[in-house]
Amino acid sequence: VYNYQEKSRTLKYSADDGVYKKEKETLTLTGRVDVSSPEAQYFADRLKYYFKKDLVVANGNVKFIGDDLKTKDHLTITSESM
Repeated sequence: VYNYQEKSRTLKYSADDGVYKKEKETLTLTGRVDVSSPEAQYFADRLKYYFKKDLVVANGNVKFIGDDLKTKDHLTITSESM
């Protein structure tokens, strides 16, 4: 569990392997990746999260389940990369 954005929200993650680079504020997870926040859940074989940009880049068996914060639409997306 990682509290981000001034510790007001929680990001939960699990994977077979992971590397956090503090100086670049990136988290790279590989193997059975599962990342969840209050609004979304991501699954993939490999996922990189850029904390400063709040950006997720994922590859391999990607699945996203979540809500669009602007429209409030509920989305489910599957793809090879995102």
